[in-house]
Amino acid sequence: MPVYLTAMAFSDYKTIAQVQTEYKIKYEEYNFIPVKEYKASDTFIEEF
Repeated sequence: MPVYLTAMAFSDYKTIAQVQTEYKIKYEEYNFIPVKEYKASDTFIEEF
């Protein structure tokens, strides 16, 4: 049996939460680039 989705115009959604509810999706954020401490050399700082 085919599944039909009810489509709404993009402008009908006012928040991301409305889209998530309508399409039953979950949104998660992750830190893809970890923070790494770095000390620039004194020469670089002087020339900069």
